[in-house]
Amino acid sequence: MRGWRKWHWKAIKRNVLKFIELRKLGRNTEATQVLKTYKGAAFWLVVPLYIILWFVGSPQSCTSPTTKPPVASSPSEPTTDSYVPPIDWTNIRYTALNRTKIKSFSSAKRKLYPLYADLGLQTTFYCNCNYRNKTPDLSSCGVVPKKNVKRMNRTEAEHIVPASLIGHTLECWDNGGRKNCGKVDPFFKRAEGDLHNLVPALGEINGNRSNYPPVENIPGEVRNYGNCDVEISRKKFEPPADKRGDIGRIYLYMAKVYNAPLTSNQIEMFTRWNENDPPTRNEIAIHEAKAKIQGNRNPYYN
Repeated sequence: MRGWRKWHWKAIKRNVLKFIELRKLGRNTEATQVLKTYKGAAFWLVVPLYIILWFVGSPQSCTSPTTKPPVASSPSEPTTDSYVPPIDWTNIRYTALNRTKIKSFSSAKRKLYPLYADLGLQTTFYCNCNYRNKTPDLSSCGVVPKKNVKRMNRTEAEHIVPASLIGHTLECWDNGGRKNCGKVDPFFKRAEGDLHNLVPALGEINGNRSNYPPVENIPGEVRNYGNCDVEISRKKFEPPADKRGDIGRIYLYMAKVYNAPLTSNQIEMFTRWNENDPPTRNEIAIHEAKAKIQGNRNPYYN
């Protein structure tokens, strides 16, 4: 890790946890390399920090723990039928990070398109264009390419929560970006390949959206893609109203499971999107299919 970044408490915590996990797996040489960045007396600053963190709260690992966390006990209060128990994120996170299916982006993409085809829901996410064999029918949705005609005429597996949002929190990103993280970090590979975060989208819109965050309103209502209600301007992205609930549920899930960093304003906005735009029958069917294939659920669809 470069320069002063390695002394940030999150970086220290991440490196210590990785060191401990590699030692548990018997990969002692790799474990030693992790802490080589902290030389001499600095090492003895790291070990006490881990001890403190351990007593404050046992950290989660990106690899399989030796024991599965206990299932949360049923609440005793209140007893009314209207009571909704809190989401057990400990077990949800455990199941997602330790899944045995769909462990990478490449494997997720291979499952994504057949999943939608089996459901008979072959329409692109933002613009509702019909597609077949990854080729969209732009006339079915009134979409007009902005510049890249070739890319607009294909569908791509888009990350609703950009992979870079999570990658930038990991050490592997500093040593080679997304490509490096996809090779060396199991945690990132699980995040990048999570089916719940992937949708079929028009290629040009996926590319133009980049890693820009969703917002509620971009002044001007400028539409650059024909009838598709998508606006991208000044590194911000305004999605269609009928997709905001989906987006909110995915962002909240990825924040809880993979530590995607969100501001308090974003959490409030995504929570409101989730409540104001509840999942449709088709959205629920898509979620259930993804959960069955991958082996874990997004609890915002329960």
